[in-house]
Amino acid sequence: MIFVVRDTATAEKMIAKVKDIRKAGDTIGGTITCVIQNVPVGLGEPVFDKLHADLGKAMLSINAVKGFEYGSGFCGAKMKGSEHNDAFNSDGTTKTNFSRRDTRRYK
Repeated sequence: MIFVVRDTATAEKMIAKVKDIRKAGDTIGGTITCVIQNVPVGLGEPVFDKLHADLGKAMLSINAVKGFEYGSGFCGAKMKGSEHNDAFNSDGTTKTNFSRRDTRRYK
């Protein structure tokens, strides 16, 4: 059993947990976080072949995957638009609400 984890102690805990669950004749789920940095501006198509759509399709094509979050993900569905969306100023500029987004990950 292999887990690619930066911290060896965490990997050992994960392996032990999976072994315990297997012994009990059951299965367990998990969460994967992927961070992509330095993505070139304009990567993907603007309407139908957006990058997040392609990533979602790739991940959800894996049989065991049951959900896919991008950006604020499922937390955004629980927020009002005034909390989640960028605000439009009277001069046509926008003010980001990023500091309030997805508080699970960005605190």
